[in-house]
Amino acid sequence: MLAEVEAAVRSPLYIATFGRRLLGLPRRFDWTTAVSSTITTDERGVVPWKRLTLPAVAPPRRGTQQQSFLPPEGYAAKALRDWSLRRPRARLYTEFLRDFLYVNGYHDVDDAVRGTIVSTVAG
Repeated sequence: MLAEVEAAVRSPLYIATFGRRLLGLPRRFDWTTAVSSTITTDERGVVPWKRLTLPAVAPPRRGTQQQSFLPPEGYAAKALRDWSLRRPRARLYTEFLRDFLYVNGYHDVDDAVRGTIVSTVAG
């Protein structure tokens, strides 16, 4: 989903709709990212998710009954404020994924974040 929004704000149609900025500088954005802390199953209805599957090896998680959590301000809220589109998209995804994992009880996440970004982001 981040990729779709990012592609939209970089598109010529977006620029045509909102116009170019003074001196041609790219717009900056305040990203708010959220992931539902629950899933819906046929057998149990709405339940919090308990574990993630990543393209890379999943990092360890604290505790066995860790509950999924969504901060009210979204994931990586401070890091994703006033975001320049000149920054690499991999950095945007890294900021989000690192905070998402930490907030949800994972630790030693750097290898998992790096592996996930490498396997899913081109450019």
